[in-house]
Amino acid sequence: MRPSERFTELTCRTGLYNIQAIDNIPSVMQRGLLSNERASKINHVSIAMNEIQIRRDQVRIPNGLKLHQYANLYFDSWNPMLSKKRNQNEEICILKFDRTVLDLEGVVLSDRNASSAYAAFYGAKAGLEKIDFDLVYARYWTDGDYYEQCRKNLSNVQKFWYHILYHSIMLCVQQL
Repeated sequence: MRPSERFTELTCRTGLYNIQAIDNIPSVMQRGLLSNERASKINHVSIAMNEIQIRRDQVRIPNGLKLHQYANLYFDSWNPMLSKKRNQNEEICILKFDRTVLDLEGVVLSDRNASSAYAAFYGAKAGLEKIDFDLVYARYWTDGDYYEQCRKNLSNVQKFWYHILYHSIMLCVQQL
């Protein structure tokens, strides 16, 4: 079974998401979704949080590439980044990419905040089995137990960082 099919089997979902500045849409349509490294070489509007980007700049994936050499997608568009950018609703949009991006060679999934020292990285097939999709798609993280609440709040942060990482994605085709 292809990773995209397994993804839908596990989640009943058909897409992956990217939160993007509306001003960048013409570039995405022309060049595809670029990694941070590639995007930095063209004129674009960044909506990234600087403190997160500083941490991400230090991370290397086990294959030796830097985290910033991958374009990222989220399993769920409803995530803390979107909440943090709520005051920019008129300036941002959510792009949906077909699930078949998971079938591309070189896709890497992380099991938590990819900039965390505790993040583990997997190929698509293995990663889909490691991710707690109930947590990824949870709408609320409330619990009467204070310690359980703290654990779930931590998971909320982790939810934002479940990444599909790929060097460059253009409508599910690698840019050359």
